[in-house]
Amino acid sequence: MNFLKTNVQGLIALVVALGLFFGLGPLLQHINPTAGVIDIGALHLLVFGTVKFLLGVFVVWLVVAFDWKPFDKYLDTEAFADDFRTLHPETKAKLLVYLFIGLLITFALCARGS
Repeated sequence: MNFLKTNVQGLIALVVALGLFFGLGPLLQHINPTAGVIDIGALHLLVFGTVKFLLGVFVVWLVVAFDWKPFDKYLDTEAFADDFRTLHPETKAKLLVYLFIGLLITFALCARGS
């Protein structure tokens, strides 16, 4: 139960993404009655890619929470925040840029439509 309390933002994002995935077809058909529910083109790929990406992030955090308890505790405590604060600003910037690029590439691979 502690996992649900600490990861409420990720769970909310997952629920919103699933809601978008299942609700986007009828919404688009309401806006344009000639649109097919199943065939909504590239927008459907983006929504499905978002759902796959969020599900992947959620599964990774589940694995971290259940299999690597010391790492999960390290991230949840102030030790990680303290260690991050002591990094040189240039190192922080590089780390955040690498993380952002990695997440962007992962999302692009999830949304490529294969």
